[in-house]
Amino acid sequence: MEQSLLIAGNQSILNSDIAQEALSQKHRVLATYEPETEGPIIPSGLENNLHYVEWNRRSPISSRFVILQALNKEIELDHAILVFSPRNEKVMIHDLQSASIEEKIDFDAKGYLFLLKELTNYFMKRRKGSITFVIQN
Repeated sequence: MEQSLLIAGNQSILNSDIAQEALSQKHRVLATYEPETEGPIIPSGLENNLHYVEWNRRSPISSRFVILQALNKEIELDHAILVFSPRNEKVMIHDLQSASIEEKIDFDAKGYLFLLKELTNYFMKRRKGSITFVIQN
């Protein structure tokens, strides 16, 4: 049975591996990418089952847009995988600038909470679905 997955989070090899595994099992995949980056290249032969949508983590509207894009592409999500890969920055707290702290909270915490809210609402309305959290350290 074909299922549909959303893979969201930091661009990493893990995201690609999860997507490749899902595609090899004939599932449909909707993957997010960050607006500052170029859209990922869709591997040849997989265009029909792999779709990308832009996700700006700092915006609650963008998180809602991820769900709307799935609906526009006629993808009913069954599972969501949220991958968090913290940046490997070793800076002492007293050396951090206030703007850097604000950016980390916006990028690393709020964005995932915005998307989690939208996904929870979506799955509750459908009365089915699951969310998996992955922290890659």
